[in-house]
Formats: sequence, structure tokens, C-alpha cells
Amino acid sequence: MWRRVARSGLAALVLGGGVALTAQDGESFKKSGGRSDWPHHIDLYDAEGRKIDPADPGARPYSPAQTCKKCHDLKAVQHGFHFDATLDGGDAGRPGEPWFLVDARSATQLPLSPRDRPGVFRPDAVGMTPEQFAGQFGRHFPGGLSGVAGGAEGEGRRVVTGELAIDCMACHDAGRRWSHEVWAEQVAAQNFEWAPAAALGMVAVAGSALRLPDDLDPTTDEGRAKLPTITWADGVFGVDGKARFDVVRTPSDQSCLKCHSVLPVGDGSDGDGALPRWLHDDDVHTRAGIRCADCHRNGLDHETVRGYEGEQHPAGAAVATLSCRGCHLDETDGHGRIVERHGRLGAPRPAHRGLPPIHLEKLSCTACHSGPRPTATPPRVQTSRAHALGLASQTRTDAEPPRIVEPVLRRDVDGVIRPFRAMWPTYWGRQDAASGAVVPLAPEEVGKVVRRTFRVRKDLAEEIAGLETAELRGKVAATLAALGEEGGEPVLVTSGKVWARGTAEGELIAQDDDAVAGARYWPLGHDVRPARDSLGVAGCTECHAADAPFVYSRVAAAGLLPLAEGEGVLVAREAMGLDPDLVVAWEQSFTARDAFKYVSLAAVLLVLAVLLLQVFVGLGAVVALFRGRPSSADEGSGGGGAA
Repeated sequence: MWRRVARSGLAALVLGGGVALTAQDGESFKKSGGRSDWPHHIDLYDAEGRKIDPADPGARPYSPAQTCKKCHDLKAVQHGFHFDATLDGGDAGRPGEPWFLVDARSATQLPLSPRDRPGVFRPDAVGMTPEQFAGQFGRHFPGGLSGVAGGAEGEGRRVVTGELAIDCMACHDAGRRWSHEVWAEQVAAQNFEWAPAAALGMVAVAGSALRLPDDLDPTTDEGRAKLPTITWADGVFGVDGKARFDVVRTPSDQSCLKCHSVLPVGDGSDGDGALPRWLHDDDVHTRAGIRCADCHRNGLDHETVRGYEGEQHPAGAAVATLSCRGCHLDETDGHGRIVERHGRLGAPRPAHRGLPPIHLEKLSCTACHSGPRPTATPPRVQTSRAHALGLASQTRTDAEPPRIVEPVLRRDVDGVIRPFRAMWPTYWGRQDAASGAVVPLAPEEVGKVVRRTFRVRKDLAEEIAGLETAELRGKVAATLAALGEEGGEPVLVTSGKVWARGTAEGELIAQDDDAVAGARYWPLGHDVRPARDSLGVAGCTECHAADAPFVYSRVAAAGLLPLAEGEGVLVAREAMGLDPDLVVAWEQSFTARDAFKYVSLAAVLLVLAVLLLQVFVGLGAVVALFRGRPSSADEGSGGGGAA
């Protein structure tokens, strides 16, 4: 079900070369060829493809898919990276930030993704229905969850909720009319068909599809009467019955930040204090006037360039110049000769004075230039997708799960050191005795058991904060026993370990299994700091010193069960795979580097003085020879003969 092909699409607003209207079903359309934005005065169509009559009191809300496909190729657009997660054969690409299923009652913090990626689970692994996944996480999707939000035609709740179609105006609204808050409210109510029109302020919606039964038949008068109803806003339609859309071809940064914001948090109690927001700086590119879409470009297919080095773009386009190196560094032939000059958008070429070239081979650009500077303990952050940033909340706190930290410097699959964001999962599951694989349990299944054994009603992590370690472990063991062994040995994955019952009553055994319980990482690229604030700009000892955070930053695995002192701590040096003896040798060499420079300079000066003395002696001999004066040796021998 999760891999069924999505049936919706997005109005393809081309990022360059004018408005190219693509034919569908053999038809042809006019092309402007201009680079200005196209004025959209268009007819509206509902989800069934019927033209909407504003005078019809029973008219349904407009559908972006049906409306925009009159001029744009839906099949091409729906394969864009933002929308193809549920499509068969969709490229998972480089691992990115997962979605997090967070349940306070069972303390579950489980990474999910419709894409097949290591270390994360598909939504159906915990029994999430397609509409549940869309209803919970569609708040930060620009639509396109049709394959998630329903089954085949006439099957499942799609006939009740409608399709969560790709909403063009989530990104391409130029007038800031599209409301993220209204979109999230409608998606949470499973009003998928109504969400695009409501978010744009076209209609007011009354009712919730979430409250309707699965067997509702909307084809009958009785069933249709139970569906959400709409009231059209004044001014949606012109005198010609067409709607006016204020469309921009290239989305603004504000559109991107709805789903890609990061907020530093922390009160300083564990070394991760965050400055007030007004003291934070934007990405240096943003300050320079560069927009997100200037680098993260796409064509009609909406295959957005992600901008990492070595990216293989699905469209086969040459996107190397849209990465950090491709933009700022020229391409050479390995002998220092430039074979291709880059420097898009006026990007300066960094000098990297005094930096040995090997650093550019072993480190990514982001290792020195992106995210906060490395500190003794990586600070906590919250993200739009994990913490619903961008939506107003009276209950969000700095400690709200999941706990995400950055930057964690580690070696990527290509052997290059990069900065990552990291979180440690917590979930209850069942472990297969043969393979050791752990299948997570749905929070609903665990919640009832946890409520009995821990005697908590709401937030498990908050309730157990004051328990002694022995008592806490005993309650965990009791919970695992109550879950039973049908389907596999019950375990708790938390604090970077897999916990199972021991032979004695109340005993827990911790298993080390990084693939199951280890941190989940995804690379970070922003915010980019200015060159004068890059790592190493103050000298080599920023990294090559006995207390340098770049090498010795430490982060402890987070979870329900406390670990012994020093256990479960990830040191940056280990994550980067550095030889500890070599690291110490470099530190010692840089400690005495200044003294070595002075000694070397004195030695060079001494050698120069000796050479200079010899030069003067040689010059004196040459001058004496040309003047015909006998040397001192000749004078001595002549005197001896006379005597």
C-alpha cells in the first residue's frame, strides 16, 4: 500500500526559461517564452475534474491536481524529490532527516520514513495506516501523499478523506495568502481534499473527515451530507468566473523555511545553552541576497538539486557546480592547472592560505563552514519536521522530544568527515532470536501495559525522572515481562542499547547493537558561517590541540535508562575514525611548533652567516689574485729561503 503510485500532481512552474506549458493527452499549449511570472486567471476544477461554478451551492473545493494539469505535466512533477516518497521505485537518495513518531505515554521516539533507508522504519511497521501517517506528518508536506492517504480507487478511506494532492501554492504563492496553520489543521482533521483551498483562504471548512466511519458512502445523499462543507470567500472569482492566483515561479525562502527551519534550544543546564533568537545570524548566503532556490534548483520535473558533492541528479543534469566546491572552487587536472572555471552567482574563490591540500580531501566544506562551531558537548536543536516548528504551540518546551544534537562530526560512507545531526531512538519492540533484528511495537500496544506497570497516565519520561536506577530497571523488566514472548523476545531500545530481561527477577541485560540502537544521523549543510568564522581561521590549534572540541567533543546517548559514567559516550575522534596515537603526535608537534619555528629560524640565520663569511673569504682571495699580490703562503716560503 505504501508504494502505490500517487495520483496527484503539482502545477509545474518552471524555474527558468519562461513559462513552458506542457501538453497532456496529445494536446498542445501556448508558450510565452518570457522570463516574467505568468498571470494565472484560470478556471477551477474539483477532485472529480468538474469545472467549478461559483454560483453552485454544492460545489466542491478546487483540486490543484485537476486544475493545474490543464497546462502542466503532472506525471513529471509528481516524481519530484519532495513528492515521490510513496512512489514505486523512488530513489531514496542520500539519507536525510526522518520523521519521528513521538508518543509521550510510552516514551516512544521512533524514526520513520516511507523511503527505504537504513536505520529507519516504514510507517506500516508500527501499524500506522496511510491516513494516520498523512494526518500526523502531512503538516510539513507540500502534499503529494496520495499513495499514503488512500488505496486504489474506491478502497480504504480515500473516498472519505479525498487525496492529499500536491498543493502548488504551498511553495508558489507570491502573496503570502497560503496559511501553514490552516493547512496543518485541515490535514490533522483528515480533510485532505479540502486542505489546499482552505489554506489559500478560498473557503471556510466545517466538519472533519477524521470523525467519519470508514464505511461511509459519499455517493448517497446521506453520506454526502456528512462530509465537510465549505463556504466560498468573497473575491475568489472574478466577473468572468475565473479565479486569480498570485503565483511566483521561483519559491521564496519563506516557503522553504516552513519545513526546513532549525531552532537552537537549551537552558545551559547540560552545557547547551542557546542564545536568544535575535542574536542569531542567518546563513551567510541569505545575508548576501542569495535565495534557497538559487542553488537548490529544479526544472519541470521538480527534481530539486540537494547540493551535496558527488550528487547523481535523477534528471542526468550537470549539477556539480551547485555544490559548495563546484561553486567556490575551480576544477583542476590534478597538477594545479584549471580545466574549468566555476564561481556561479559571483562566488569568491577561497584562498585557504596555509591549509595543506589534504584537508580538502579528508574534510567536506561543511565540516569547517556549516552549523555551529564544535563545542565540548554538541548543543540541542529543534527542527520543523521533528518539532512542528512554524506552527503556534503553548506546550512546546526546550526539552520536547525527540532530542536532536548538532554538529556531530563523523566519517561518511565516502570516507569524508562531515557534520551531522543525531538522535538516539527509544522504542519497545520484539527481537528475533535468530537474526537479532528488532521490530518496533505500536505505541498503542505498549501504552496500556506501561500504564499498569509504571502507573503513569501521560508522559512516561517525565514521570520516571525521579526514580532510582534500580527501581526504574525493575519497572522496565516488569513491562517487558507483561508484554509476553509471543512473536519474539520483548526488548526496550533506548540509551544506545538493546535492553532485555535477565534470568533473575527485575534484572536487565544491555546489548550493544549499533545498527538497532545506535544514533540516527543525517548531514547538515546550513547555516553556513562567514569565512572569518570558519573552523581553523584562528590557527591550526583550533583542531590540533589537546582540548580541541573538533577532536574531543563528547555526546552521550540519550534515553530512558541511565548508563554508567563514561558509558555510551561518543567522542568525535572515534566517530571520525582517527588514530589516537597520531592525534596525540599532531597535538604535541603543534604545542612546540612556535619554539620549533624560532629554533629553525636561528639555525637558518647561523647557516647564512657562515655562508656569508665564506663568500667574503672567497672574494678576498679572488681580489688578491687579480692584483698580483702574493699570498701569505708565498711570502712565508720566500722568507725561509733567504734565511
